Amino acid sequence: MPYIPVLRAKRGEIDALRSLSSDVSQKIRPLFLTEEDTPQINYEGECYVLGMRKELEAENRIPAITLQDEKTGKGRRALLITADELDLDLAKYCDEQTDLLINVGDLTDYRSAVSFLIRAIVEVIGKFALARSFAVLGTSTVRSMAELEKGVTRLPRLEWDFYRELLSKAGRRIDFGDFTTRHPEAPAEFQPFMKPGAKIRYTGEKETVIIKGGSVQTSPGYEQFYDLSKLLTQQPEYKGATYSWGDKRINDASEGIGTPGNLTTWISVEANHHITLVVDQLSSFGEL
Repeated sequence: MPYIPVLRAKRGEIDALRSLSSDVSQKIRPLFLTEEDTPQINYEGECYVLGMRKELEAENRIPAITLQDEKTGKGRRALLITADELDLDLAKYCDEQTDLLINVGDLTDYRSAVSFLIRAIVEVIGKFALARSFAVLGTSTVRSMAELEKGVTRLPRLEWDFYRELLSKAGRRIDFGDFTTRHPEAPAEFQPFMKPGAKIRYTGEKETVIIKGGSVQTSPGYEQFYDLSKLLTQQPEYKGATYSWGDKRINDASEGIGTPGNLTTWISVEANHHITLVVDQLSSFGEL
């Protein structure tokens, strides 16, 4: 079963997917979070779609529903539940055509209750064993860049540690998903009151490396990405220019090649590298 990156159906994320190698693309099934004004999803691979509408339907798209949806539908689908819903009766939603996606959210909120959460998930999986598949989704990236100082910060990838511990307790296959480099509670769109800053979030094997600069609205603006990229390439986590399209873009920027891009560009760069790395980790771990 595939890796499930949870993505907004926005240009940055779509460009990240389009720039993946064919080998990596074959091992993922994204979950797209749509909005009422999402016009279309320009992705041809198999995917889940939360907020499916008639105009978004396609043969390769699996509708994702929540317990709040009035119509559960029939046929192949995914049921997305939260950790708070693990103790509810899911029987009427789960059958052999259902992929059960358990979103544990931000794992920094569960530091003292991880063992309890794992037990609860293992119990649910045992209770609804007829479901087509199971996956756990989580994150531990920072909610707001305002929480960090400029320069280099490293954050542990708690969702990866959580997944590995869950597998050791579950005794069956469970798929892995995460929110790549963006926190699910971060604003989806730029707002006039915001002062967006230059930053690169780079996923390492055990930690996420965050290189933070200043506001892009004041000099040197987007030109900061040249220096941020150079600083990133000096970190031990950097995989090198040939690792992924995102890594090549980082290397080019570090050498002053091409334009510095904009915030959407760097969402693409971050997600492209992240997805490539996670697929590699899952493959070496025997889960793809």
